[in-house]
Amino acid sequence: MTTSGHQIIFLYSGQGNQYRNMGLSLFKTNPVFRESIERSSAIVEKLLQRSLIEELYASDTMVFDDLLITNPAIVAVEVALYELLKGMAINQDYVTGTSLGEFAAGVAAGAWESEMAIETAVELAKSVTNFPSNGGMLAILSGDPALVAKLCNINYLWRQKISQEILLYPVIEKISRTLTPN
Repeated sequence: MTTSGHQIIFLYSGQGNQYRNMGLSLFKTNPVFRESIERSSAIVEKLLQRSLIEELYASDTMVFDDLLITNPAIVAVEVALYELLKGMAINQDYVTGTSLGEFAAGVAAGAWESEMAIETAVELAKSVTNFPSNGGMLAILSGDPALVAKLCNINYLWRQKISQEILLYPVIEKISRTLTPN
């Protein structure tokens, strides 16, 4: 809590917010931030034989969409920001994250160590990039619980036109039962 009585919430965002040179000024000027990124880069190098620092800060291209690097980069930058704020005695009252942001939120909450968060981000990226290209993802944008429940019972390959713009493509496994009402 701040001296003014306000509470502090740290929110960590997920994939899609990444860009090349994230945190570059802090990397150049702040030793806490830089050391955190260097520790993360050492983990990425061990697992992928690629330098996170070079990918983030030394590449000539502005395209930054290789999951094997962007996933750990997002987590590394967010963890480095957390460590920087913590070093300045700025502590959260609450912490939350979305998608990959949950990895850094877990570090900030004390649920796991930053090294494990980086390793897990790399392994997640490996899993996604190694998944067969004929797979897919389905998002159900419906407020109709009956439709969601019906779709969650799918366990076979099928293709059905739902509307002029939306097609459901081959589904290999059942959609998570967490989407169905109890």
